[in-house]
Amino acid sequence: MTQLITPETASSRIEAMIKAAERDGAPIESMTFRNAAKIYALYQQRLREANAADFGDLLLWPTLALMNDNQYRRQWAGRFDVVLADEYQDVNYAQHCWLKAMASYCQRFFAVGDDDQSIYGWRGANVELIRRFTRDYPDAGEFRLEENFRSTAPARARRPPCG
Repeated sequence: MTQLITPETASSRIEAMIKAAERDGAPIESMTFRNAAKIYALYQQRLREANAADFGDLLLWPTLALMNDNQYRRQWAGRFDVVLADEYQDVNYAQHCWLKAMASYCQRFFAVGDDDQSIYGWRGANVELIRRFTRDYPDAGEFRLEENFRSTAPARARRPPCG
């Protein structure tokens, strides 16, 4: 299973990826990845110095807190009776973990999405998360809406008659 990558673990994760690619005979530009790890570490250092956070940090740090601190998770997740996630086809792994942690106390998680409409892969969204939803949540029900009611003309036109 995928793991959340923190600034502290990024370099070792990249080294592991490089070794795995070399072992599998997959072409990889290892220097580019090593340079990216160094730049990422420097970037994170500058963010800390500026007391700032980027979008990834705003997802990562609360998610790690929910996953690693039972009291914190109880404090926040315990406030909800139901967790609802819309556009679930566009969540990334950090968002998936955050939602799972938030639903851990109420055990009621409602997700809406369409795996044919995933558009945020470029920012890390993983459409496989919605496709395996019923495996991750074995008690989940699945309701497929096979007809598009927004753009399908009704059997009778609903326009008022002219005249």
